[in-house]
Amino acid sequence: MEKYDVTTFNQKIRLRSKMLAVNVYKLLNKMTLNDLSRIPVKQLMKSVTSVAANFSSATRGRSEAEFYAKICIVTEECDECLFWIDFLTTTGILQKESIEVFKREADELLRIVAVIGLDGLGDLGLAVSDRQLEQRLGIGLDTADVERLDQCFQLLLVQRPHVLAVE
Repeated sequence: MEKYDVTTFNQKIRLRSKMLAVNVYKLLNKMTLNDLSRIPVKQLMKSVTSVAANFSSATRGRSEAEFYAKICIVTEECDECLFWIDFLTTTGILQKESIEVFKREADELLRIVAVIGLDGLGDLGLAVSDRQLEQRLGIGLDTADVERLDQCFQLLLVQRPHVLAVE
C-alpha cells in the first residue's frame, strides 16, 4: 500500500475535490433548465466548488485555527453537496445514474475531511472516541473505499497519531 506524506496527501485531495467540481460542472452545463430547476442546480454548483476552493485554502492556512475553520467549511459543503444531489435526483431534475459517481466521491471526501475535522476537535481538547470515528466512517463503504480511507488513516497516524488513538 502506498504511503503519503502531508504534501502528497494534500495535493491528491485538492485534485480530487477540484475534479469533482469540474465534472459536476460538465454534467450540469449540458442540462436545459427552467427557472425553478436552475435554483437547486446552482446551489449544487456553489457547494461543490466551495469544497474544492476551501480545501485548497485550508492546506495553505497560516495557523491550526485557520486550517480547522476551513476544514469545517469543507465538511459542511460536502454535506450540502450530498443534500443537493439527493434533492435533484428525488425531484427528477437529475437522473440518479448520471450523478451517482459524483455522489460517491462527495461522500468519500466528506468522510476524509470529517476525520480531519475530528482531529481539530481533539486539538481543542474535546474527546473523540473510536466509536465516533467508526460511526462517521464505517457506514456503507465498499472495498475500494476502505482501501483509500486506509491510506488516509496511514497518513493521519504519521501526521497526528492522537486522532486515531484508542484509549
